[in-house]
Amino acid sequence: MQNNQDKNVKIITLKTDLSPDDAIMKFMKAIGDEIKDVKQLINDKPFEKDVLTVSDVCAALDISEQTLISYDKKGYTTPYFLAKGCRQKYYKRSEVFQFMNLTKGKNRI
Repeated sequence: MQNNQDKNVKIITLKTDLSPDDAIMKFMKAIGDEIKDVKQLINDKPFEKDVLTVSDVCAALDISEQTLISYDKKGYTTPYFLAKGCRQKYYKRSEVFQFMNLTKGKNRI
């Protein structure tokens, strides 16, 4: 007699001319293609990323890097670093766009 768990299990058998190794390779290629597509989508939409680079922020705010450094020092913007000692700065997308909304229509600070 089968228990309830066994009734929910379906076994599917696929007949194919592929060897197990060939099937794995085909599967891995399909996964790789999907990953490439996702990476392309991310790269095509830089302002939909959660973090922005210095150049992204400067372009969004229409300011120079020197002005961004000044904003950082004054506390208007907050840079983040991926690791201690890392020089590459990143900014939270949400904070940058919040700052843009606060300064909309105003002269530069």
